[in-house]
Amino acid sequence: MNNWRTESSSIRATIRIFAVLITFWLTGCGGSTNPTPVASANSTPGGSSNSAFNGQPPAPPFSVNHKIPGFALGPFVLSGQNPNTGTVIPAAQLQYLISDGAQYAVWIRTFGTSDTLQQAGQYIHQAGAKAMIGAYLANPGTIAVAQTNQQELDRLVTMANVGQADIVTVGNETLLTGALTESELLDYIAYVKAKVPASVQVSTVETWNVLVKHPNVIAAVDVVLANVYPFWENSPEISALATLQSDYAQIKQASGTKQLMITETGWPSSGSPSSQAPSAIPSQANQRAYFLGAEQWARQNNIVMIWFEAYSEPWKANYNDYASWGIFDSTYVIESPLESAFQ
Repeated sequence: MNNWRTESSSIRATIRIFAVLITFWLTGCGGSTNPTPVASANSTPGGSSNSAFNGQPPAPPFSVNHKIPGFALGPFVLSGQNPNTGTVIPAAQLQYLISDGAQYAVWIRTFGTSDTLQQAGQYIHQAGAKAMIGAYLANPGTIAVAQTNQQELDRLVTMANVGQADIVTVGNETLLTGALTESELLDYIAYVKAKVPASVQVSTVETWNVLVKHPNVIAAVDVVLANVYPFWENSPEISALATLQSDYAQIKQASGTKQLMITETGWPSSGSPSSQAPSAIPSQANQRAYFLGAEQWARQNNIVMIWFEAYSEPWKANYNDYASWGIFDSTYVIESPLESAFQ
């Protein structure tokens, strides 16, 4: 592994661990499954609605003749909405965003099962898309966190058993961040596999370079789900596609005969370059170039690739991350410069 890739993994792990600690501190060290929403002038507490999400989402401004494989959906899209401060997304907002994304994509991927996210699978299927539903898992070092993890998994199992999930993911980058040991992760995967229908595929999501070091995890899952980020590997946009292809080839080899999906890749459209990836420049032009190139490559090679992410989320700017990963614009449409990916 090249040093710059190790550094990239380390900084992303540090960011995620910091976010987890903030979450537990603000919600009583993880002791509450459904934390009380923090209300502010810009937040949207549970049970309320926002006029931006009334009615139907805007139709695509161009004909969608080909849906891309998928979008990752983080629904905290309004100023003041933050999963780490207890914001509960109104059901109408979640349904609106899912319906919007499903106009352009085959798969919609989510990252948790708490609060209104328990309804995500239902909304995804109603919108005509496939549902990849994830359980958020943290370090089970305390009884409270272990119980919270169990509740996440049990909600995931329930959603699968009532037909609201096509793939369920047991944690996201938990080995990268050190949230779980391999043994703990394998136990969680086995627990879910024993309780869901055979028609529902069970997996976990990890960065490609972590997965290749954990063949036991690859052996345990039904489908290999890998995150691949040339951006965080300090690849300039001009060579990002080549990096994506190289990374994919390595995890493909490690996956053997198992189905492989890229569950996250993306490029931020604005912000300052990261000190850990100074050659990867966030810009709208670079995002568009990477999106179009990656989508064309994925289509030509029959690769299922889920773009991170559908909508930009402002809260991420407070956690040393970018609030500009989204491919949709501020009016929740995809602009014409990206039209060719959908033709």
